[in-house]
Amino acid sequence: MHCKLTDMINIGLLLLLFYISNVQCGIPILNFAPYKTSDCSGSMVGIGFGMQEYQCIMNATSSVVAYQIENTNYANLTNRGSQWCDSYTGSSDFYFNKCGNSFVEPTNYYFLYKGYQAKIPPSSFVTYYMDYKCKNQLGYWFATNATVVHEDENVSTEYMCLDNQPFTNTCNSLTGNCQLLPASQSCNPTYTFNIECTSS
Repeated sequence: MHCKLTDMINIGLLLLLFYISNVQCGIPILNFAPYKTSDCSGSMVGIGFGMQEYQCIMNATSSVVAYQIENTNYANLTNRGSQWCDSYTGSSDFYFNKCGNSFVEPTNYYFLYKGYQAKIPPSSFVTYYMDYKCKNQLGYWFATNATVVHEDENVSTEYMCLDNQPFTNTCNSLTGNCQLLPASQSCNPTYTFNIECTSS
């Protein structure tokens, strides 16, 4: 069987498009979308995050690592405590495209999905972790607008977007003092992450 030159060109173009699309897509992310309801209904609320498999990321409450369990539709999410993910504090298995209970925050539930583009609500405070060239995303975490995280019994931080810019407001209940600070950050060789707000 002989191929016409036009057929060979068409096949070559298809292969090139397939290659380009895969390069642009990159590596898929394991995404954990936060909800307050046990069936993950309603709007996202709280801290959500995503990462490439086995990539340690630190969010506002803990450091986590996730990976897909071989030959299954489950992913394991492990809480590693410190920013270097060097201390084990608990883990849970989540079924893809299902709602599951969170060990990180017992009142939270996560909907797990795998993909290249995270679904982050409008006006959310987002941190994107990048590679050292600031080109490829390794992971991210976000806080829906006005999410409050308690660091200890006296200190809490609110993550917010004001005029589409990220801010933190840290308050001490003992002193009654609060400190509102801008948090915007662009990736560079020293700090390889971006901090921004999703559009309102």
